[in-house]
Amino acid sequence: MAAMPRRGESLATTNFELHFFDFFPNPLSFPFMQQGARCYLWIWENLLREYVEEMVAYCHAGEFDSLRETCDELRWQLLDVQGRNIELCSILEAKEVQLQLYRDELNQSKREVAEMKHKMESEKAMLQWALYMLMFICVLCVSVVVGKNYLG
Repeated sequence: MAAMPRRGESLATTNFELHFFDFFPNPLSFPFMQQGARCYLWIWENLLREYVEEMVAYCHAGEFDSLRETCDELRWQLLDVQGRNIELCSILEAKEVQLQLYRDELNQSKREVAEMKHKMESEKAMLQWALYMLMFICVLCVSVVVGKNYLG
């Protein structure tokens, strides 16, 4: 039997061949076998390579399916988040409008209070002037009455 190939060396390119009888000691159990028929390793190598390629393709297909499912799930989550953001934006806009209305009402109330304060101050000034005039008239009346009593 020939020497085994070195690691990394292709089996098909070496002189290494394997007899079918080395794997199956009783070749008569296989009706297609005749005395002296041999099964070379490159046939098994090709079958094994095809099997490995099919398995790799199957695994990659599974990975791609998994990635597609993940992408689809992330797309749905993104759509949900975008929908929630739209809802929150509409709520925020409504609250901003309501806040602006409250601010306008507060400013209107401040103006009304300022007008009332100004009106009260002007009325207070008028009342003070009227009170001073009344006191002046009272003092004049008292002095006229007292003056008539002394002179008269």
